[in-house]
Amino acid sequence: MNTKPFQKAWWAALVLAGLLLSPLALAADAGADPAFKAALAAYSGVGGQVDMDKAHQLFQEAADQGNPLAILWVARCLQGGRAGFALDPEKAGALAAPVLAPVRELAESDSRAMFLMGSACQDGLGMDRDEAAARQWYEKSALMGDTLAMGNLGWMFHHGRGGPRDLEAARQWYGKAAEAGDAAGMMNLGFLYEKGLGVDRDEAQAVRWYSEAAERGHPKGMFNLGWMLENGRGTDTDERRAVDWYFMAANKGEPNAMNNLGLMYETGRGVSVDLKQAAQWYARASELGHANAMKNLGYMFEEGRGLVRDLDRARQWYEKSAAQGNAGALYNLGVLYQLGKGVPQNDLTAAHLFTNAADRGNEDAMNYLGWMYEHGRGVPLDAAVAAAWYEKAAGAGKALAMTNLGSLYQSGRGVPQDDKKAVLWFSRGAEEGNAGAMCNLGWMYQYGRGVEKDSAEASRLYLKAADAGNSVALNNLANLLRRGEGVSQDHARAAKLYLMAAEAGNSKAMNNLAFLYQSGQGVEQDLRAAALWFGRAAYYGDTTAMDNLGVMYRDGEGMAADDVKAVFWFRQGADRGDPSAMNNLGWMYRKGRGVEKNDAEALDWYTRAARAGNDLAMANLGLMYIKGEGVPQDGETGLIWLRKSADQGNDSARRLLEKLAGDTRSEGS
Repeated sequence: MNTKPFQKAWWAALVLAGLLLSPLALAADAGADPAFKAALAAYSGVGGQVDMDKAHQLFQEAADQGNPLAILWVARCLQGGRAGFALDPEKAGALAAPVLAPVRELAESDSRAMFLMGSACQDGLGMDRDEAAARQWYEKSALMGDTLAMGNLGWMFHHGRGGPRDLEAARQWYGKAAEAGDAAGMMNLGFLYEKGLGVDRDEAQAVRWYSEAAERGHPKGMFNLGWMLENGRGTDTDERRAVDWYFMAANKGEPNAMNNLGLMYETGRGVSVDLKQAAQWYARASELGHANAMKNLGYMFEEGRGLVRDLDRARQWYEKSAAQGNAGALYNLGVLYQLGKGVPQNDLTAAHLFTNAADRGNEDAMNYLGWMYEHGRGVPLDAAVAAAWYEKAAGAGKALAMTNLGSLYQSGRGVPQDDKKAVLWFSRGAEEGNAGAMCNLGWMYQYGRGVEKDSAEASRLYLKAADAGNSVALNNLANLLRRGEGVSQDHARAAKLYLMAAEAGNSKAMNNLAFLYQSGQGVEQDLRAAALWFGRAAYYGDTTAMDNLGVMYRDGEGMAADDVKAVFWFRQGADRGDPSAMNNLGWMYRKGRGVEKNDAEALDWYTRAARAGNDLAMANLGLMYIKGEGVPQDGETGLIWLRKSADQGNDSARRLLEKLAGDTRSEGS
């Protein structure tokens, strides 16, 4: 469709109606329109303060008077959601169509019209987008002294839009705009200095220019200055002043500042912790489409921080943020699906979301995706792929991934077994403050894996990890205290540490604490308390505790003897692979305690336990072969199992072997 006749018809109609100046009158009077001039000053901050509310009002006022430059400015604001105008590209196009032709005529000599033509070309306002033409119009306008054009031309050079990227040219044009008093030029010049683009990196200069822009009321300049103050970049750290600048920027509609204000209130930096305020600022930024704020608001709903916990609304905000490609929201959404929080549990969906987040550089997602591959959750079981994702996450600084990668090297899953590399990754994780890495590194020192054995260093690392709340380290440190390895033996302190770890849910500590109550080491002997803690540990899945609880039921320690319950707990442990429980279950079958006597079952469980390395089971199995119980008598096989048991230090097997050897000599004499 040919729009030129349509545009000219509109132009003529407006002139005849007295709503638009004629081209000749326009050349003389449009730029002199007081409302229009004041609107430009309020928009740029030249000669005063940036005031977008005032610019909005004055642009609209001048447009209502028929000024074509103002009409195109309003269209420009609608096209980009600028100066408080709601984003409305359709309305922008309709408004721009009748005035593009006269503005184009005026652009032969008027720098403000040239700027508007550049903007129309850049935004595709009433025409096809043409960034090369936009750069040309901006350059013409800038050379005639238009400060807004200087800033936009600098931006085109900065980002390589409409032509080659040229950071030196960007610096020059931003500098000219800044020197002319344009707040956006000041802010952009500060950005170049902050990042070292086209200039030597100079954060102090960045602060200087951000301050200039902020003092003129530029919202993003205020935000950037606040960020520099918050993080001590180019100036001393001052979180209180950072909050002040964030607050001023937020009240001017800057969503980045709203989001950061939320973070400051959530974490208590520069202000007292106020989770309701944090949630309110996240909500304000979210309504403006800020992806990070949407993610943060989702988290507040997920955890019930400053808001009533609402997993459905958490999911909704995560989805909105994820739709914008926010990696953190993709990760958080993946966690909801992996754990089944507020959504049906779905490992496939979780793995898909983690992959998308990881591909966008989210190190938490890389680590979690590694875990998914390590355990075959939603993806094929593949320890090598797991190691690759852990390594990517570790390279991005994720301490937990360093720990996980170290564990793979320690066990040789997905990578060649290498204790030294395990120590390397545990050390890196520990340096980053990961308590699990400290604990694992302590274990390597305790047993001399990849490092020289050093119980004192193991104790130090366990203590450091324990101070960080790691229950495994608490349990391991208590083990050292109970045995006196690298530290003075102290059963009482060991009992206290076991209790702390047990109360944190560590099942091994529960079992160990029960052992102390059973033996009266570090605590007063209390068989009922021992049975209680063995029971708790068994409930949490500790197979050693299942076996120990079975023994207490079998022997009537701390409770009435109950062979049926003993068999139940021995079977629970045996079915989960505990060799001692297998042996004890075999013994119950052999003796007919709690179950019908069954030598074949006894033999089966003894065999499983013996193959798993249990020396008692080896001795029991040997006797069954020698006596022909549940199996054809086979003295040779019986002796083999007895020797294996004796080699592992079983005194009963050793004495039996000596007796059998003596009996053999007597028969031969």
